[in-house]
Parts: sequence; C-alpha cells; structure tokens
Amino acid sequence: MYKIFVNTLKPAGLFLGGLLLVFGISCVHLFAQSADDPFLWLEDVEGEKQLEWVTSHNDRTLDYITKIDGYQERYEFLYDMLTSDDKLPYPRMHGDYIYNFWQDENNPRGLWRRIAYADYLESKHNWETVIDIDQLCKEEQTNWAFDGTYFLYGNDRDCAVRLSKGGSDAVVIREFDLKRKVFIEGGFYVAEAKSGFEWIDESTVYVATDFGDGTLTYSGYPRIVKRWMRGTSIKEAETVLEVSEEDLSAGMNVIYTEDQRHEMLISAHDFYNIDVFYIRDNKSIELNLPDNFRFEIFKDKAIVQPLVDWQFGEQMILKGTVVSVELSSLLEKKYDYQVMLENRRGMSVESIDITSECVLVNTMNNIKSELLKFRYKNDIWISEVVDLPENGLIEIMEADRNKKSYFLTYESPVQPTGLYVDNEDGEKPKKIMSLPDYFNTDDIAVDQNWVESKDGTRIPYFVIHKREMEYNADNPVIQYGYGGFQISEKPYYSGSRGKLWLEKGGVYVIANIRGGGEFGPDWHLSAIKENKQRSYDDFIAVTEDLIQRKITSPQKIGIYGGSNGGLLVGAVMVQRPDLYKAVACFVPLLDMKRYSKLLAGNSWMAEYGNPDIPEEWAYISKYSPYQNVKKEVNYPVVLFLTSTRDDRVHPGHARKMTALMEEMGYNVYLFENTEGGHGASYTPDHMAKVSAMYYSFFYDQLME
Repeated sequence: MYKIFVNTLKPAGLFLGGLLLVFGISCVHLFAQSADDPFLWLEDVEGEKQLEWVTSHNDRTLDYITKIDGYQERYEFLYDMLTSDDKLPYPRMHGDYIYNFWQDENNPRGLWRRIAYADYLESKHNWETVIDIDQLCKEEQTNWAFDGTYFLYGNDRDCAVRLSKGGSDAVVIREFDLKRKVFIEGGFYVAEAKSGFEWIDESTVYVATDFGDGTLTYSGYPRIVKRWMRGTSIKEAETVLEVSEEDLSAGMNVIYTEDQRHEMLISAHDFYNIDVFYIRDNKSIELNLPDNFRFEIFKDKAIVQPLVDWQFGEQMILKGTVVSVELSSLLEKKYDYQVMLENRRGMSVESIDITSECVLVNTMNNIKSELLKFRYKNDIWISEVVDLPENGLIEIMEADRNKKSYFLTYESPVQPTGLYVDNEDGEKPKKIMSLPDYFNTDDIAVDQNWVESKDGTRIPYFVIHKREMEYNADNPVIQYGYGGFQISEKPYYSGSRGKLWLEKGGVYVIANIRGGGEFGPDWHLSAIKENKQRSYDDFIAVTEDLIQRKITSPQKIGIYGGSNGGLLVGAVMVQRPDLYKAVACFVPLLDMKRYSKLLAGNSWMAEYGNPDIPEEWAYISKYSPYQNVKKEVNYPVVLFLTSTRDDRVHPGHARKMTALMEEMGYNVYLFENTEGGHGASYTPDHMAKVSAMYYSFFYDQLME
C-alpha cells in the first residue's frame, strides 16, 4: 500500500522511504584528482583501479576482523537466527491470501509466497511458493533481490513485481500473473531505474521513471509521470505531470476505497514541500494541503496531519495535530474540519493507517507507544486506546482500507517481538506468534536517563544493561544515534544485541537526539540546516553523561551509526575524539562539500543545506567530517562499511574518508560489500557477516 507520507526519507533508515517512490540515478564517474580533493578519483564506483583499491582494503579488514576471538561463533549464531523457522513471517494482505517474503538456508535470495488467511492465523505451514527468487537468479543469470510488489485492488490476477540487481534502489518492474504464477510476456515492463508504478485499472497504469535524456531531476528522481495504456509502448504514454529539474521528484498515488478510486499526482519540490493534485473528471485539482504533511483517505474523508503550522482558511492548525476534512471540502477549497487528536508536549505521531472500520493513529508519549483507534459515529470522532501492554513499542505491520482486520507488533528490549491480529470483534488484539527468547531477558534492565545539551535542552537516552552492572567507569558501551529526517529511534528487541553484547557484559545506549521524530515535528525542525550541529551536541552530551554517571569511560565507548547516522558519528568523532575508543560508521555521508552532487544527495538539501551557497557552506563546513580531519590527533579506531551497489549514499564517502585518514597515518578499516545496496547486505549470509563484523570489532576494541 502506497501512502502519501512525506517525511520519512532517511539517507540511510536515509534508510529512505515514504511519499517519494524509490527512484533512480546513475553513478557519478570521476577519474580526476584536484588540489582540494586528492581522492576524488575514488568516486568512480566501478573503475578497475578503484575496485582494486577496494579489494585490498577488504582483504586487510577481513584479515583483522575474522581473526578476532569469537568471530566465527558470532557469525554462526547470526546466520542460524536469520535462517531459522522461528522468524516472524510478516504479512501482506491481498484478496483471500496473506503474502510474505521469506529467506532461509535453502532460499538465501528468498521465496515470495502466500497462504490462506485462516491458515496464517493458525500458524500453519502450508505456504505456496509464488516466485522462487533463487531459481529466477539461476534462470536469468542475474543476482536479483526481491523489492516488493504492486497489487491491483479487487483483482486476483494482475500484479507488478519490483526486482533489484544486487540490492540497489534501482529496480526492474515486471507484470506478473498471480494465478499462473508467471511473468507476463508482453505485459507492463519498466526498465532498470528508481521508478514508481501505480495501477489505475487492469489496462492502465501510472509510471514515473527514467524516460531518457532530460527526464530526471538534479536529485536523480523522475520528473515526469505518464499514464500508460496496455498494449502500447511506454514511449507513447501520455504525460500527465512534469516538474522542473530543480524540483525533487514527480510521483503519483492511487487509493481505492469501497466505492471510489482516488488518483493523485505528486510534485515534490523538496523533502518538506509537496503539492498534491487530485484527478476528478479528467481534470487536475490541487488539494488545499500544508507544505509538509501526512495524508490518508478514510471513506469520504481526508485525514491530515500537518508537519508545519497550517493556515487553513481563517484558522491556524498547529503542526502535529491530526484533523479530519471532508474530501469534497479540500477539492472545493472549503475550510471545515474536525480535530481528531491535538498535538501535545512529549507526543509524536508515528503512523496513520486505515482499515474499513477505523483510523489507526500510532503515537509515542515519551518514547513509549500508544495506539489509538478512531471511529466516526453520529458526525463525531470517537477514540479508544487499543488494549496492549504498556511501556513497549507498537508498529502497524499491515492494514488495508478495505478490510476490518489489521496486524501489529509489540516488543521492548526485554520482550521478544510478538505479532498480533486485531479482528475488530470486540476483543483485544490476539497474539498469533512471537520470536523466541534469544537471551536471558530476566537479567537485563532498561533505564531512561535525561541530560542537558549544550543549549540547555533536555535530551533522553535509553541504557540497556545487565542488572548487576557496576558503576565503576569500566563498562563497554555501544552508543547509537541517528538524529535526522524526523525518524524516531526506539527501544526495540534484538536477539543479536542481547546474545552477543548484553550477555557478555556490554551496555547498549540509544540516544534520542534532535533531528529525529521522537517528540514530534519541532524535535526534527530544531536540528536541520544551520542548526544541524545540535544533533551532534546532543549526542556528545549523552556520552558525557554516561561518563559522569560512571557507567563507562572514553576508553570503553564505541559509537555506531548508519547513513545520516554515519554522518553523525563521523562528525562527533572529529569534534570530540577524546570521548571515544572506536567508531563503526556504516553507509555514511561524510563529504558534505560534494554530497549534493553524488547520487541522491541533491534531494537532502532541505535537511542539510546547499554547500554551493557560501552562507550555507559556512555552517555545513564546520561539521563536515571529510573537511575536518586533522593530522596528529588521537582519533578512535574506525570501521567504515559501505556497498558498491549503494545507489543512494555514494560509496565514495567512505572510500575517500578511509584514504584521507590513512594518508594521515590513522588506523582505519574499510569493508565494501559488492552487493547489498544501501542496506549493505540482503542475503542471510551477507547480513550475518556484516553484523558479526560489527560486534567483533566492538568486542575487540572495548572488551579485550
């Protein structure tokens, strides 16, 4: 189900997702050096000289990591966990079936499969394979990664499948027959690109892709949407939306309710400035929406959460508030609305989902989940709190606006993830399956502490540790953070963390720094562009508080982050190297002078600013890790991890930072996976190796 949800792109989490479809851009190939950047040549992703350089660094890193005591045992535990039948088969509803993508030892690239809805609820194992990805790879001699599907509402035959080469964001989209379980020869086909696709009916689709020269924005996303009729060439398809090259992207969304199809075209000027055009009677009508928002349709109503203050007629709707507006009112520019949920201090709305019976608003209060269910009766909204355990994390796994039931998970650092179904039968949600206990949770405590950051703002963080932990300044700590794109970091269950770190006496810290979404839109907006340094100040304040409380000391602290989180730990490392012993920096942004010119980087300027504008480079330059590494500084040991197939955050960031630090004589390790995309891995073997490297690195640096 594709939703208009404009604020969830994480340049690792961006790990990017949300309103913008996963579009594509080709790699930048540069061979030159320059006085300002002697390692510019490493930005050529697949050059022979460059890959030789990568191979030599991979060999050195593996020679170090794989010889660390316990590496093989960690790998085997992780691999067994990732290939176990005990994993949760997360559901996707369509028609009478539950669909699921599954990987195990015999199917490392995965099975896309299905089971009857009733059998799924009873945890039966009579799954039917729809596509065997491993077999497809053999037949087509391509390392395909399954990347999801587009179902046509009310149709049990037509489907479109997204397949990625090596896990990259760029995909091939191929029409598939669900009844015959074959790809349809001569059906809808979109060549490899970061593309978007939406069914209109069985004969017509919207497509946004790379249509040739001049059809991508400077961010590398499609700037053209076409309406494409079956049996015609994609070149003949009718252009229905075109945005400028300076805009972020053009996209579309089709929502089916019981008696209506809602078609919308989307013009994204940047990450946080979106226009939506509703198609009615073959005319395009701009919806009266705020610049940045969440948006859903429930029957004849639009559910809107503005993420900036919204001037709606003569009324000002404060950001974070959830309101209901008649869809006809939006189309006719009328200004009647009802407040469903007032924004309040300490609250964040994490998601809005729709069933045939209700609107589900998943909230957090002080980083603890509370799920609200809204029903419209007698012209008013009535809400109730869904009966689930307190003090944990709730995620909506699957909801369908045309079905009553929905699926959710509940977990905490000491509660294995449970999968629940709510059948809307008057009973509380029913747990239908759960992860096993991978470690002794009775021995683990979870504390929430607060510390004042540099500007006086109070920052929370979670400390997960053994109950008998001594406050002797000698506990090995992994501190994690993200702090960007309004993404909330939450205390979740992790079998690998518990078994491989906590049980060994390690401490794990989650820093809820500004730039994230833990306390609503303001928490994010307070740490973007010229205020991005606040994210780093917050993270440093958490570290200093851990030391002040004698939980640990600088020689026992390792920090970890990926993508925007990789930028975080890179910036913190060069600003306060005295605080840390080791850094794991995954798929990172590091060269903030050139980030906007590499792959999808141009799309993130609404978060960071434009380095080509002198006034904005003035503040970016103060924290950009690549420009702030200095000689003769006692930096922590660093492990960089990236992927040749990452077409979201360019692997040149990690490559160049490695080369620069090596030239200055620092101890740096780089591992670049040749597959895996922005996630750096996608088969169980890849994922187990990456995680085993991460835990072994910190074990060697902090526990030995």
